[in-house]
Amino acid sequence: MAAGAVFFSPTQTRNDHAARYAVAGFALDQRGCAEHTGGMSSDDDVRRLALQLPGAEERTAYGTPAFYAGPMMFARLHQQPGVLVLWRADLGEREALLQSDPDAFFTTSHYDGHPSVLVRLDRVASDRLAELLREAWDARAPKRLRNEA
Repeated sequence: MAAGAVFFSPTQTRNDHAARYAVAGFALDQRGCAEHTGGMSSDDDVRRLALQLPGAEERTAYGTPAFYAGPMMFARLHQQPGVLVLWRADLGEREALLQSDPDAFFTTSHYDGHPSVLVRLDRVASDRLAELLREAWDARAPKRLRNEA
């Protein structure tokens, strides 16, 4: 399926359709027509959104840009272009995210047992990316930074 493509089965409801479109960066208007809501995300979006979080800093980890809250990494760009490594609070959150949209979220055996998920940036709208980064920041930021936020 092409980037931004949305697949529906005939048994899905309007709410199912709206949810699938939202993941692809679209919204349904009252007539059910798709309207673009800001496009897919990029490395530049990751950088811009991550650095807006309180105390966030960009450093390098594993040879790629990484984003830290104090001493704790909460996200980093993967060596594979267009992929983000994103920390979750626990393995349960990770699994829920993986099941919610397998086109956007995935993992590899390297991350088995680790509360992080891989995100295909071209499958996630920038407003959703902002939420994901904030959740990762919340999961990893030291208490003093969370108290300042």
